[in-house]
Amino acid sequence: MLVNLLRSHPQVLMHGELYHVTDINDPVDGWARGGSGAPPPNARVFDQRRRNPEPMLRHVQCHNGGRSVVGLKVFRDHLRPHNWPVLTGWCDVCILLRRRDTHAQYRSLAIARRTGKWKSHVSSVASGSPANASVVALDGTEYGMWANNNQAWYRTVAEQLAARRLEASSAPTIVELTLEDDLRPPGDQKPRLEKLWRALRLGPSTTGGII
Repeated sequence: MLVNLLRSHPQVLMHGELYHVTDINDPVDGWARGGSGAPPPNARVFDQRRRNPEPMLRHVQCHNGGRSVVGLKVFRDHLRPHNWPVLTGWCDVCILLRRRDTHAQYRSLAIARRTGKWKSHVSSVASGSPANASVVALDGTEYGMWANNNQAWYRTVAEQLAARRLEASSAPTIVELTLEDDLRPPGDQKPRLEKLWRALRLGPSTTGGII
């Protein structure tokens, strides 16, 4: 939802899960052309992106398709923790999207794993497996491990960005959003993204990366 909202802005070229997709041209989570004419990375850069994340990031930033802002989407398991600093060292703006109802988030992940249905994608391995919200149990051990790992990811990213503020002359901007308050606010049909647009400073002289 957030990626689609970013893509709706004419000055943003927002890619999907470039460190996760198996097909760089995946129409949902791959390289977003969107009429920009920006070419995707070559096979060598794409194949080595997890071992060596920097060439992919350089390619993303150098091929912004004439947009003011270019970015990509990352989850914690897309890269090994020792490569997280590469991401936090690259970006000018880091959007940290959380879900306050972590139990609901865990349930949705459990359903996706059982059914193989991730948004519009269907895994060939798990497709056809029956599941619904009523039969997905909240296993205390598994949920606890997942929740701890999730918090560790957010905490580590925040710490690395804070370290950049002390070391670099140009500090990255952190925008913290939640699904419930900002993307789907209660009693309001419109997402509340004013702080996001302010942080991106959208204008003709702005270039940079967002994760």
